[in-house]
Amino acid sequence: LLAAFLFLQPIFSDVGNWGLYDWDQHMFYHESGRVSFLTFHQFPLWTPYHCGGNVLLANPQSPFFSPFFVFVLALGSVVGLKVEAMVFLAIGLLGTFMVARKLGCSGIASALASVIFMFSSWFAARVAVGHTTFFPFALLPAVFLAYLHSSDSASAFASRVRWAVFGSLALAVMFLSGGIYPFYAAVMLLSVYSLL
Repeated sequence: LLAAFLFLQPIFSDVGNWGLYDWDQHMFYHESGRVSFLTFHQFPLWTPYHCGGNVLLANPQSPFFSPFFVFVLALGSVVGLKVEAMVFLAIGLLGTFMVARKLGCSGIASALASVIFMFSSWFAARVAVGHTTFFPFALLPAVFLAYLHSSDSASAFASRVRWAVFGSLALAVMFLSGGIYPFYAAVMLLSVYSLL
């Protein structure tokens, strides 16, 4: 978490600032659900604030069912999304480290793999421009780790089932966090890897 916070320190330097490009659009999706739930005590099925009324829950980018939405509920959209980015980054670092360890890398090599994967430009660019629907890509290493463990024939059946359930839950969290693209990319990765 400390490494994630230090890497994302620019967005926390003035925590009340919105950000550039798509931050406002994605904060709108989050804040609409937050206002509907906390102010009007209604399930956020639609939003009256967009084009005279538009779907909210049916929008694939709707994050309301994400477990990470609790940060937005507790801290507001601006701060909550920044904390969410930090948590996703920390999960991605840990997941990549664990995948590298599962593949037989040393501790230092595993740490280097996680730094290269998560501190490269792909995640920073998504955070910089407010593409919150791409934050769930940080769960990709966890999904892949679950796949590796669940397909390991040397493991006990119950252990493989637990890992398969964990991987399914990680995929569900990807999708429910508004991450339709990360979900499809993860499914494609697992399909191609299984085939090869």
